Amino acid sequence: MIKRFRKFIDTFEIDINPNLRFGFTSNGTMLTATELSKLRKFPGINASISMDSFHKETFEKIRKGADFGKVLENLLRCIRTHPSPEYVFSVGMIVCKSNFLELPGNLSFSIGHDIPLNLSPVVVYPVTEQLNVFENFELQTRGWHEALEQAKQIVQNALAENKPSVMRINPIGMLEELQSILDSAKKHYSNQCSVEFIVTDHHDSLKEMTYPGIYLYSQLKKSVVAYCELTPGRTRHFVNIPYGYSTNDVYWAVTENLREIVGDVISGWFEKNEKSSGETSFEESFLKQTRIDIPQYVATTRRKNIFFANYGETTKKGLNVIYPEQIFLAYKLKESKERLKGKGRTVHRWFEYLQLAAFVIKGHYKLFMKKR
Repeated sequence: MIKRFRKFIDTFEIDINPNLRFGFTSNGTMLTATELSKLRKFPGINASISMDSFHKETFEKIRKGADFGKVLENLLRCIRTHPSPEYVFSVGMIVCKSNFLELPGNLSFSIGHDIPLNLSPVVVYPVTEQLNVFENFELQTRGWHEALEQAKQIVQNALAENKPSVMRINPIGMLEELQSILDSAKKHYSNQCSVEFIVTDHHDSLKEMTYPGIYLYSQLKKSVVAYCELTPGRTRHFVNIPYGYSTNDVYWAVTENLREIVGDVISGWFEKNEKSSGETSFEESFLKQTRIDIPQYVATTRRKNIFFANYGETTKKGLNVIYPEQIFLAYKLKESKERLKGKGRTVHRWFEYLQLAAFVIKGHYKLFMKKR
């Protein structure tokens, strides 16, 4: 989608650098036969095609908007057309909640089609797909252990037969890391507490949201520690949170999109149990129900990524990121503009404007210091 990237492929001449090994990552949607033919002029290729499942339904769920048939056709063409070692094409596949059970099938497919496969566990984002945070650990990991053992056996058999794909990239270490993540999560969720939320939605706001949910965030760990989806029309919701967190550290928030967790609609801290004495334990802190009144919310409309395919270089309308907080600041400013137009959360609180102003001032100060 990057204009300069496409221009580089079109204008590169071998005299510029006869030793260049051109490396890139692609989601494969635009890697057509015509584009692939352009790569022949490069002395070497080391490319990774992102394909998160070899099952149509799962692939199109994870890669929203992509066409499974076209991407698979483009990938197999790359494998057929360009022999290694001069031209190396591999697949980068995330492993998440949606495709964990498909590990054996995905490995069998890649081995059968001589596709080297890199597996990357999802442990940071989005929370709905992370392998270290769960809404219901027992339910969501059902069959995972068996799938992992089967996947290991498939790779061991392929190694014994010297299959080309596993000789180029051996997935055993990646499968062992998945095992470690799963074992840690199992231990983490072996002792947990169920927190009840009573949700009222007088404005029918939940129906306006993309994927509403509640998440619990630890300020100490800087990460989400528990979550649950919100179902319009249902009052009682439960969040399973592992032991070891303090009510002084963890706060709750309702987000309009649980897959993004950037558009908080309302948030707050848990009330402490007045009956507890001394230092409040985790379980005692959550004996009370937490009541949430969802404020009025109006659905927002934003451009899809394809709009920016011919965007060109960063301009005054774009964002030249110098420090990571700029991204969050840009989002908050965009959200504020939408709210002024009556979109998103329409209820305004005066102190939110002060917080936003302070955030903007802090952001510009950091930008000024970085430039110095």
